[in-house]
Amino acid sequence: MTAIDTIHRTTVVAHATVTLAAGDTRRALVDRVRRLRPADERGDVEARTVTIAVMVALALAVGVIITAKVTNKANGISLE
Repeated sequence: MTAIDTIHRTTVVAHATVTLAAGDTRRALVDRVRRLRPADERGDVEARTVTIAVMVALALAVGVIITAKVTNKANGISLE
């Protein structure tokens, strides 16, 4: 066992001792873990995807408009 393993084991045991001394029950620990987990975002995926698709479509439209205007302007320049 390395020194880091010993320190880790000591830290875990100390944490468990303090946690148990504070009177935390299994249910309280489970509640803590649930609060620390990220929120369920399954419903947000579709809304985010639609928003991104709309933004991409707008960006493409702006690019096409700018390209058309620049091309028209370039074609209108007389080289003589």
